Formats: sequence, structure tokens, C-alpha cells
Amino acid sequence: MPNSCSAYKCKERYKKEEKENAEVQQSFFRFPHHNEELLSEWVAAVGRTNWYPSKTSVLCGNHFLENDFVLGSYSDSSLKKKFLKKGAIPSVFSIPAPSLSKKEQTTHEIPARKRLVASEIDNNIIAPNSASSASFFDTSGEVPSCKVFKPAMSPSTKIKKLQLLVKKKNKKIKQLQRKNLRKEKTITGLITQLNKKKFFQKSSARNSIKILGI
Repeated sequence: MPNSCSAYKCKERYKKEEKENAEVQQSFFRFPHHNEELLSEWVAAVGRTNWYPSKTSVLCGNHFLENDFVLGSYSDSSLKKKFLKKGAIPSVFSIPAPSLSKKEQTTHEIPARKRLVASEIDNNIIAPNSASSASFFDTSGEVPSCKVFKPAMSPSTKIKKLQLLVKKKNKKIKQLQRKNLRKEKTITGLITQLNKKKFFQKSSARNSIKILGI
């Protein structure tokens, strides 16, 4: 176990002689790597920039509240030791860790975003059918779209494609011509019926005049 606390400017150190002499030993607690959600809360609480705890990184008991502990004892000793309650999160830090200024954040974020965009473009070119890994990143800017260039068709392929297009157009023209012809026949039939009706009306009128002797 490391002999120093991972909190910013914390001077607590593990000393064997203190363990032997103190009634209640200063306790050190490893970061909960077995629980990713809890680990992220610990890291956020520590607040150190560009830092991630190793498997052996520890925090001392000074960074926890009293109600975060359960007091116990070693199995082979009368010394008392503080044990953390399940889900406890460090919350006591006398000196906050420095954070990056906005200018420094911009300087660091832009290259990272460029690397992410380049990585996504490379993945799309190498394995276009594979699942995108962009869902694992949080990007605040838009990823520029890439133009996809199709290979040029050979002259014979172009001719076949045009011939097929002409064939479809000719078929459509013939369908329209047949449709127009049916409409023309219908109109001609209606005109013929009207003419017949008029002829019968005129003939009927003449017969009526003859009968009346007008």
C-alpha cells in the first residue's frame, strides 16, 4: 500500500510506529475499482486534473465525514480501526485541487476532438459495416461529413442503362397512347349518341307537323 494520501496537498502518511502506538490508527482507503460508478464519484470528489487512481492509490480518513465510518478492530490486535460504510464518498477537502483555466481547456480539448474525428473517419473507411464507436464519446462539436465517391461506369454499362431507360419511356408512351385512344372512342361514341338523339327529335317534330297539317 502507498504511504501517502492521494488528495491534493494532503500530508497524511502511513507510519508503522503510529500504528503500534496509537489507540485509533489513521485509516487509509483504496479507491473502489470494483465499482465504476462509485469510483468515478471518488475521482470527481478528489478533483485532480489529468489524474486517475491506480489500483493501490488511497485516501486517508480525513476526507470523510464521521457518519461515513464504522468503528472496528483488527482480528489480531486490540487497536481500533475505522471501516468505511458501503457507498461512502469523500467530501472533506481543505485545499481544492486546481482546475484548468478556460484557455487551457480549449487548448487541450481541440486536439482531442480532432483526434476523435480522425479516428471516426478512419474507422468508416476501414470498416464501414462495423458498429460505430462514436456512441462511446461525448463530442460537443459536429463531425464533418465525408463525401462518398462512386466508381465511374464503363461506356458499355452506360449504354445498357440508357437503353433500359428508353425502353421504360417507350412503354410509358404506349400506355398513354392506349389510354388516349380509349378516351377518343368514348368521346366519339357520345357524339354519335347525341347526333342520333337530335335526328330523332327532328324527325319527330316533322311528323307532328304533317299530322297537324301545318
